[in-house]
Amino acid sequence: MKVLQVNFVYGYGSTGKIVADIHAGLLKRGIKSIVCYGRRDCLLEESQNVYKFCREYESYFYHLLALFGIILPYGGNYLSTKRLLKVVRKEKPDVVHLHCLNGYCVSIYTLLKYLGTKNIKTVVTNHAEFYYTANCGHAYECGKWRYNPGCGECPSLRTSVGVLVDRTAISWQKMKNSFSSHKKDNLMMIAVSPWEQIRIKSSPITKEYECVVVGNGIDTSIFNYKSKIDFNGYTHLYQIRKTSQVLALHVTASFSADPSDIKGGYYILELAKLMPEIKFIVVSLRNNVKSVPRNVIIWGEAGSQKELAMLYNIADISLLTSKRETFSMVTVESLCCGTPVVGFCAGGPETIALEHYSSFVEYGNIIAMMDEVKAMLNKQYNKSDISQEAVMKYSREKMTERYIEIYNKMYRDKNES
Repeated sequence: MKVLQVNFVYGYGSTGKIVADIHAGLLKRGIKSIVCYGRRDCLLEESQNVYKFCREYESYFYHLLALFGIILPYGGNYLSTKRLLKVVRKEKPDVVHLHCLNGYCVSIYTLLKYLGTKNIKTVVTNHAEFYYTANCGHAYECGKWRYNPGCGECPSLRTSVGVLVDRTAISWQKMKNSFSSHKKDNLMMIAVSPWEQIRIKSSPITKEYECVVVGNGIDTSIFNYKSKIDFNGYTHLYQIRKTSQVLALHVTASFSADPSDIKGGYYILELAKLMPEIKFIVVSLRNNVKSVPRNVIIWGEAGSQKELAMLYNIADISLLTSKRETFSMVTVESLCCGTPVVGFCAGGPETIALEHYSSFVEYGNIIAMMDEVKAMLNKQYNKSDISQEAVMKYSREKMTERYIEIYNKMYRDKNES
């Protein structure tokens, strides 16, 4: 059996790491594995059977064309699509696994139609919502994508779709037509949470295909509870833990004081004002906040996965304030390190978290969040118990084994047909 994965990036970000973990797991088990990715450079030393099919300037160019409605966001970059299909034809995979392809690096319509017309078994993992909404990465409260025909007159064109010209009705129909090129037993939809599975099955684009839940996995050899933390080289971290009675950790891709920002940094700042007895640490790739309360530490980007795991370990609680998440790697990483989670209801997180060690309240209700933080901190829990349960559920090995089961089933079906 030969499996070919396609993703926006490789070894970078949450989806890039997931693809790399699956790739390594397949090779370790003697399964032929290939990865094709579109953007950035490969960050891993181990890059066996890994191909980059898109040039950076091409994606920027097609992004600009999509912004002004000259092409559809998921329908451009003909040269990189041609390179990708060349690899597919050369490698002749038994199963093609599509991940996040929303970086203007490929025409999803062309790729899906090719795989469908060639009867190539296809797995589609929905790390975001655009495959079944045809436009939005996160649809939030909008439900136009649920209707047939769907979309048009988009209420959040720039923020959710990322374009200036409304061609969402055309995009919706093209995505539906692209999926329709697949026979029902040739395509498998993957939801990363039970919440997302319900949405996939309610979309006219994807509802006819089988859909199963496969949660994302992480490296639990890094993200786990450590009864004794080696602070060698991390004296600043040691001082924070030593001088703080209670530590709350907020890990996010971007941190902003804008109340409309979907990552909810505003609510962390408000919570810090209401709870001056708690020290808040903000770990963020991008920071747009110039002034913060005295009990807030802007850590910046974690220097490594080890450093991030240490931060989770020393924290008493992790806070999730996103408006929408299909999964939540932050929730999983925190629980694996033995730290409970309190957050806003964001879709996926509340359906994948450990029930006894997490709590979620109505989005934007800062008073309810404060009450839940206090309640969680007052609970008598053992970090080792949390970590043990979480590691068993969220390991990358378990994720990989589940995907292998799916690949094997599709491979058997191919040979029996």
